[in-house]
Amino acid sequence: MRLLKQPFKTAILLLRNPKLYLLLLVIVVGTILRLHTTKYDSILKKTRVARLHKDLEEWDRRAPIDHQEHNEEIKSALTSLSQRHVSLEKRDSVVVVNNDDLDVERLNGVQTNDSHHERALFEQRESIEYDRIRNDIKLIPKFVVNVIKTEGQKTNKNGTTARFTPDKYPFNVNLTQIVRQYDENGFADVTPINVFDYRYIINPHNTCSGSDAVRVLFIVKSAPHKTSKREIIRDTWADKKRFPWIRIVFSFGIPKEKEGLLDLQDESAKYQDIFLVNYKDNYYNLTLKTVSGLKWAVTHCRRAMYVVSVDDDIYVAPDLLLKYLDDLPARKAETFFSGHRLTGTMPIRDPSSKWYTPKTEYTFKNYPNYIFGGFVIMSMSTVRNFAIAAKYTKLFKFEDVYLGILAAKLGIKVIDNVFVNSGRAFTVSTSFKNTIASHYYGNPKDLRRAWDCHLSILDQHADKAVYCDYIGKRLEHLKSEINDIAKWMEFAKKNS
Repeated sequence: MRLLKQPFKTAILLLRNPKLYLLLLVIVVGTILRLHTTKYDSILKKTRVARLHKDLEEWDRRAPIDHQEHNEEIKSALTSLSQRHVSLEKRDSVVVVNNDDLDVERLNGVQTNDSHHERALFEQRESIEYDRIRNDIKLIPKFVVNVIKTEGQKTNKNGTTARFTPDKYPFNVNLTQIVRQYDENGFADVTPINVFDYRYIINPHNTCSGSDAVRVLFIVKSAPHKTSKREIIRDTWADKKRFPWIRIVFSFGIPKEKEGLLDLQDESAKYQDIFLVNYKDNYYNLTLKTVSGLKWAVTHCRRAMYVVSVDDDIYVAPDLLLKYLDDLPARKAETFFSGHRLTGTMPIRDPSSKWYTPKTEYTFKNYPNYIFGGFVIMSMSTVRNFAIAAKYTKLFKFEDVYLGILAAKLGIKVIDNVFVNSGRAFTVSTSFKNTIASHYYGNPKDLRRAWDCHLSILDQHADKAVYCDYIGKRLEHLKSEINDIAKWMEFAKKNS
């Protein structure tokens, strides 16, 4: 009683009790978790129902007429589901939940002696109803998938698209056997699904003629207006005087503007390294550009040991590439396919993305292993096999993925090369001196600086070492160390 008459003193005594702090902490954490769980459940239910409606709209758009009966069943199930979901959201107003085994009415603001019991009963039944909604959410996608399967989509029982399987990607033929028939007979007894009616408007067919052995053919994918990039490439890593064992051609489709075509003709007359094919030159025709390059290599440069498909914004060190290729075992070199390997990538289904891929174009949920398209190294045997296989394999707009598909169907191993960067290898890093190829050198000045850095290593030109930022950093560090030593020696001399 005395403590009750002195509330402040009582409060102080209670606050000094550590058990009270623990109790308060448990109460606060429990309250926060309850609020968070309630909010999360609400958001989760809304999201799932919205997703189901979106799936239904997509199915409505794609479904054939003979599936209208299925559509009506799905719509009915979704409507019932949405109504029950909305009823559960109105906890602070009149809520009516009608089910076979559930008939509950709760009026807001009505106070009864059994209010706590009523609330507990409502929450218990609400939990039962939520479980039912959750089960419905699981069931409806399965039902939709079963209907979609009748349309021929490659889906599994969970409604997700199946993983990539080589023999499931059209055309379902034995590509290895077809390639063998071509090697033996010059043709195959299977009708191709792709007929590449290439017509070379500009054709540098003498590129690989002559007595010099061709170790590597570079096929550079470029755009007609990127003249300055081609100039700097010819003057740096594609210098045939420095590297007589390489050949280079620049690949194009038909430019949009007539002036672009005239400029390419003038450039071809000057350098004799342009080949132009009769397709429109744009980003989504890169597969045609790549396949036409493979065909050109097989037809006009079959003596080359290796072919490299390369973008015009790539830095290349041909001497390091040749050293890497010379060290390959003969068995691996026969069907060589290498570069920066990408694994586990998936199609982008967002229509606003540059790399959007609808399921109508590619039904699988993942891509096979493939090589970053900016720098792809292939043996001539692999190039020939790819050129044949492309006639019997459905085209895909992303050329690097398409080559990965061909490799998977032919059983060719995709080999990762740690010296090829899909990102940018900066000259500030000591790893640059071992880099065979690196992306993001579209600026001619950057490519020139990187090449001069490489020459300082290749030719031991000290005057060009200034362009190697990592050497500059090392020199600054050494200079600082020398200054420190000189100061110490001067100090020691004064005190001797």
